[in-house]
Parts: sequence; structure tokens; C-alpha cells
Amino acid sequence: MSQPIRATKKNIDPIVTAAIDAHLGGISSLPSDAKSKIIEVYRTFFTAYLYIGRVKGFSEDQILDHISDLDQDLIEYMQHFFSDYQDLYRSFINLNRLARELLQIDSIKYPKQFDDQVKALISGEKQFSDALVFDQLLSIHDTDKHERQN
Repeated sequence: MSQPIRATKKNIDPIVTAAIDAHLGGISSLPSDAKSKIIEVYRTFFTAYLYIGRVKGFSEDQILDHISDLDQDLIEYMQHFFSDYQDLYRSFINLNRLARELLQIDSIKYPKQFDDQVKALISGEKQFSDALVFDQLLSIHDTDKHERQN
């Protein structure tokens, strides 16, 4: 196993690259503006994530060992630490959803859908409101609960 990467302003990019690979896989086929947006959001998110991990007493090694599956306790702490971090986490989650969808679109067969998805990713556009998503989750939970009771 290679030596763990220490997160500093100088070398956050290898951490960002490893995180993108772990969460999205290869993004080399995407347009440069989409790749730039993904890297920008990941750089900002993982800089904050590593900082919060240090605040909570974790070593960078401990954090980086689990870069593909984010520590939910750290995420919760991060969201309560500063409201800016809540927005940062939401942007990160939204970007991941948009990027995964984009990576599945055949740009040759569906060029308009591909271009629309690139635009949505670059703008950080949320396609669904938080309230709508929350309502859908409650609906699913209520349905599951009802099915288990029957």
C-alpha cells in the first residue's frame, strides 16, 4: 500500500482525484467545463471534510482510508458546524447525482440530453426541491411501514 497523502494546499489535488475515482469513476470522457466543476466542488468539499475530521480528532490517514464511504458522523458534525458546510454538502451530493446521471448518457445518441445535463451540472442546478425530496422520502417510509404492518 502506498504512503497516505497529506492534505495541504499544495497536494489536495491527488486526494481530490482519488475521491472522484472512488465516488464517480473516470470522468475523462466529460467536457472540460464539467470536469472543472466536479474538481472544484470536490476540492472545496474534501478540504472542509478533512478539516472537520481533524477538529474531531481523526488523523488524515483515518479519514483517507475511508474516502469512498464518507463517515456519516463527520458529515453530521460538518452540517452542524457552519451553515456554509450544509450548503457545501448539499452541493457535493447534488453534483454527484448529476455527474452519475451524466456519465450514463450516450452523448452520441442523445446529444441534447447530454448537453442539458452538462449545463445542469455546471450551474449546480437542483432539479428537485428539498421539500419534494423530503416528501418523497416520507412517502416511501410510510409505504414501507404500512406494508410491514400488513
